[in-house]
Amino acid sequence: MFNWIIFICLFPSPLAVSAAALPVAAPEFDYVEGESSTNIPFDPAGDLIVVEATVNGKGPFRFLLDTGASHNVMTPELAQSLGLKVEGGGVIDSGGRATVSAGRACVAEVRVGGFALARQSFFVTTFPASYPFQGFLGAELFKRFTVRIDFRRSLLTLTAPDAFRYRGGGVVLPLKFHGGLIPQVRAEVDGHAGWFKLDTGYNGSLALFGKFIDEHDLLTKYGPREGRGGARTLTGELTNVPAARVREFKLSGLMLGRVDASFFLEREGSNSIFAGAIGTGILKQFEVVVDYERRRIILESR
Repeated sequence: MFNWIIFICLFPSPLAVSAAALPVAAPEFDYVEGESSTNIPFDPAGDLIVVEATVNGKGPFRFLLDTGASHNVMTPELAQSLGLKVEGGGVIDSGGRATVSAGRACVAEVRVGGFALARQSFFVTTFPASYPFQGFLGAELFKRFTVRIDFRRSLLTLTAPDAFRYRGGGVVLPLKFHGGLIPQVRAEVDGHAGWFKLDTGYNGSLALFGKFIDEHDLLTKYGPREGRGGARTLTGELTNVPAARVREFKLSGLMLGRVDASFFLEREGSNSIFAGAIGTGILKQFEVVVDYERRRIILESR
């Protein structure tokens, strides 16, 4: 039997696995009043990054800014209120063996701060009632802007990549991309290396996934571990066991030492692709620059 975990704002990110079903119109963006950068306050709801955006001139509506989402997603209620035509043909995988069917829709414009993104595609699917937002903004935004996340001030800065110049002294970590959309960074748990999803849609510190756990026998190392819990996602529940503090976590060349980790036991779906996920529990310790254009993330000590 599942015992629901207390932190109900755990939102592992959707991976849209049938992207070819989406409308093919190429998204574009415009800068308002000639500016190449815009500041956007965000609500740190449950340690996540929730921004307000207008869609087709209506709103504002609340969206989760999520590096772990390969596509934009919205609720059927929001799509209906906007009068959108929703067609079938999409599938969403947010980890584990389950997937969920989704509709698809196109919007003329999504406006975030001083920027407007045109001709955006959205998956349309039902969200759990506990989600404090009406949609996800994922790779379509991150691949068009360099994004600075100031967790201390709850402030985002979006900058056109060709206008961005970094002159700080932060730690620069290289990224690679799964499917060209989901950022990954190399990390080590107790000396065991793997590729971890960089996931601003996950409000824990470190998630470890089933194949990586099995390969390095981590349940035995951090056991005995009794009990099971569930984490609610778009596609249902993920099975986890009580969290443990791993003895040594190294994020690329950055040593973070002992870090709280959640153990997710699923070995199917998107959780089979990555060793785990790095969430806002770690990222909020820094001021973060996410730079898809240059395939890097920059972490500045706060």
